[in-house]
Amino acid sequence: MSEWSDADLLAVLSTDAAAFTEFYRRHLPRVRAIGLRRLGTAEDVADMVASVFLKIIESADGFDARRGRAVPWLHAVAANVAADERRRAGRATAAQTRLQGRRYWDDADLARLEEQLDAAAAVRALATSIAQLPDGERRLLELVAVDDLTVAEAAAVLGLRAGTARMRLNRARRHLQRHLQQTSAPATTPTVPLAVIKESR
Repeated sequence: MSEWSDADLLAVLSTDAAAFTEFYRRHLPRVRAIGLRRLGTAEDVADMVASVFLKIIESADGFDARRGRAVPWLHAVAANVAADERRRAGRATAAQTRLQGRRYWDDADLARLEEQLDAAAAVRALATSIAQLPDGERRLLELVAVDDLTVAEAAAVLGLRAGTARMRLNRARRHLQRHLQQTSAPATTPTVPLAVIKESR
């Protein structure tokens, strides 16, 4: 199934284990990176990844290729799950029940995640400041500055026109700059430069 498109896989993913396995293999690094940039522990990232793929199994039938590509849709699912994980005190076990028998993480995996979390600390600090912005600006800025999507790709995830997204991004950058200046001590100021949010992308 490696030659199948994402849309082809999603069309049968809820009933075809091979399609799920291929979709998981193809997109695990992308989903894990979203978790690393937003969550603080390896266990939380592992829970988030399992929850994302559970959500994909449950909602794959609703994916409509006529409305856009699968990758922006996947980003939207993963970003929403990551936000839920940050707000929840307890971790859902539904993914383990639904996907029982499949090994996702062992001690070596968690150790590697801990190393990656340390490397992503500056990005998470920036994400913490972004979280204080109004919802529409926050979601756009996370996709561009944290997940490294282009403005056009982020606009597709959010269902916006590219021009609208650019105007909203400019406003978000100004708000974030003010927030960082008002709240960040020199020792804790995120080291990720705001220049990463490029209006021309």
